[in-house]
Amino acid sequence: MRNYGISLCIAGLVAAGAGCSVFSPQMSKAELLSKIKQAVDPKNKLTSAKTKIITGKVNRGAKLPPGRIVVKVKAPDKWQMMAIVPKEGVFIRSYDGKTGWEFSTKKGYKKLTGAALNELKLQTALAVHRGNYKEVFKSVKFVGEEKVSGKMCYKLIAQPKDIFKSQPITFYVGKKTFLPFMKREQYDCSDGKLPMTTVWGDYKEYAGVMVPMTRVFEFDCNLIDVTVLSIELNEYIDDSDFSPPEQF
Repeated sequence: MRNYGISLCIAGLVAAGAGCSVFSPQMSKAELLSKIKQAVDPKNKLTSAKTKIITGKVNRGAKLPPGRIVVKVKAPDKWQMMAIVPKEGVFIRSYDGKTGWEFSTKKGYKKLTGAALNELKLQTALAVHRGNYKEVFKSVKFVGEEKVSGKMCYKLIAQPKDIFKSQPITFYVGKKTFLPFMKREQYDCSDGKLPMTTVWGDYKEYAGVMVPMTRVFEFDCNLIDVTVLSIELNEYIDDSDFSPPEQF
């Protein structure tokens, strides 16, 4: 499950379906990135945010009880996601600035290395950074406009820095709102590469920031639907919360 931090880098929407028209850009890349940041964080609240705690509900349909998810972010380099799903157990993925690890009720603890660790570092950087896309990406290309699911959007392709050893990420941004809508990427996990689509919706202002209260994650024929319940900025989080088990 992906990072739930509020990304100001650029975000957007993934092409869904063939035959979408592509047009030439009508504004510069700098202008577009500025408009996206202004739309998401008009009061620069995230610029000063050192910690974030995001709590959400995992919707599993009418016949199954919902799960719970908590994401903790602490600058400059710490991130953790914990999901608790009835009858499925607990899943944790965490990075403490040096070591990446995960835990599941079914599989126990595992230290992350290689591509999976690089991916976790990238997701941590995306969650921690506070508005400057150059902290995460070495290049961002403004491709143009594209009609996706009936909406006109701006399309960008971002290449993460070499240290993350990651594939490019495609973003689409709503043309009318300049708010993130969907993204598509190749997610490096412990089981190999996984195509991942993320969709954001139902934006509401929260503590001066425009927050997508719904997030849908699609991967490997699975669909995870999350509703955000609360977001806390600059609350105290102890470093030990991100630390791996002692046996590591």
